[in-house]
Amino acid sequence: MVAERGHNRPTAHVTLRLGERRYAIDITPVQEIVHSPELDPCLDGPELVVGMFDSSTGALPVLDLLGRPPDECPVSRMALVILQVSNTRLCLIADELPEMVELDPSKVVPLPSGANGAPDELLRGVVDVGGRDYYLLDLDQIVLACSGAGPGRGEGVLK
Repeated sequence: MVAERGHNRPTAHVTLRLGERRYAIDITPVQEIVHSPELDPCLDGPELVVGMFDSSTGALPVLDLLGRPPDECPVSRMALVILQVSNTRLCLIADELPEMVELDPSKVVPLPSGANGAPDELLRGVVDVGGRDYYLLDLDQIVLACSGAGPGRGEGVLK
């Protein structure tokens, strides 16, 4: 079993639907949610970065964890989750923000073989809640991928 950050009691998580899967992130780093955002395209960053969002504190990179091309990623009908991870601010794009859910970190299990969706290195594992799987995102690895430090991600957009 995979433990998340050394505690074993259920914690609140925001869920994101990307494609057919539901992903989850701890609510703690969530700063803001923006529906139907307008983005400036980002053509020379890591493959996961689809654009930049002008927030009140400056431009933030926007990541599509599925790496979809712009014609498959209808940003104007999506939502952004703005996150503060350590000293880094970034946005994750979601097809839908369906719900909040309580997840128990002691119930996280390794990813099944042959899983598709977000790259495996960006996930901590999967948790079943009431017969529904939630793929737990690893925000530290997402920051590395966005900064260009992750495997095969090219040059970063984070400073």
